[in-house]
Amino acid sequence: DEPGERVVRSVPFSRVCEAALGLEAVAYLEQFAISEAWRGSGLAQKMLREAEDLARSWGLKILTLHVQRDDWQPLRFYQKNGFEITSDWMGRGPQRFLLIKLL
Repeated sequence: DEPGERVVRSVPFSRVCEAALGLEAVAYLEQFAISEAWRGSGLAQKMLREAEDLARSWGLKILTLHVQRDDWQPLRFYQKNGFEITSDWMGRGPQRFLLIKLL
């Protein structure tokens, strides 16, 4: 390839599914927010527990989510609730931490 050129290759979806058969599925919490008026009320913990219970009911053993690296309040909340900060293997970029909790 010449410098500056990009190579794009598509893979049939069936091949992606075949390759994923040996991987463990995880639950990913896409959006999670609590109004400031409700912070400290226990509502966030209750909602998080419900998300964990739902993931378990689906047979999943891992719950993941991303948090902004400079947003300390949610980082502390998730760590207090059993999440661990890991490397970002889901490609959200250097501005976010990937948090994982084993269920």
